[in-house]
Amino acid sequence: MERVICEVMMIIVWFQQSGYRTFKDYYLKEVYQHLRDEFPNLVSYTRFVELMPSALVPQLGALNLRTHARSSYRDDAARRPGCLI
Repeated sequence: MERVICEVMMIIVWFQQSGYRTFKDYYLKEVYQHLRDEFPNLVSYTRFVELMPSALVPQLGALNLRTHARSSYRDDAARRPGCLI
């Protein structure tokens, strides 16, 4: 199940960067047709939508880690003279 959640998270992030207006179009036209090699156990669109909520908490955790890492970097750079951000 952990691998499935990771794949769901990855597909959601790729959708956000894809330029597609709807997730359904992205999944059916891009993922389901062109990314089968990357995701050999790909589920139907309906099943994927059912799995999306289970990926929300891990994805928010990852986002929180990235945000914290960026703010720590900014704080460190602000303390050093001559560092521009």
